[in-house]
Amino acid sequence: MFAAFDPSGTPTPTPTPTPTPATDRYYLHGTPGDEANKKQELIDPSYRGSATFDANAPTGSEPIAQTTQPVANDDFVGNSLAAYWRSPYSGTLNGNLELSLYWATPNADSTVQGVDME
Repeated sequence: MFAAFDPSGTPTPTPTPTPTPATDRYYLHGTPGDEANKKQELIDPSYRGSATFDANAPTGSEPIAQTTQPVANDDFVGNSLAAYWRSPYSGTLNGNLELSLYWATPNADSTVQGVDME
């Protein structure tokens, strides 16, 4: 840290710079086979699925969806009953992580009534 001086010669503290938030954007990617591929982990524990994410924007015109079950254990990473994406990532994430997702349901009435979704 260094000090600045005002015209009278009195030292004034230099303000601490404010960190700039990261602006990296990552996109979720999938294939039509993602739903079936998630189930492979039940027979092969080393299988990690086919849904990924990276910094490249999607190019497909059709959305890829994963279905979930209300009994999915959110403490189990890669649970085939939940929606998930995997990809290598290195670095440190600090602060808030903003996710923009699109959710759809065949049961819109439950959504209107405020039924919890995980």
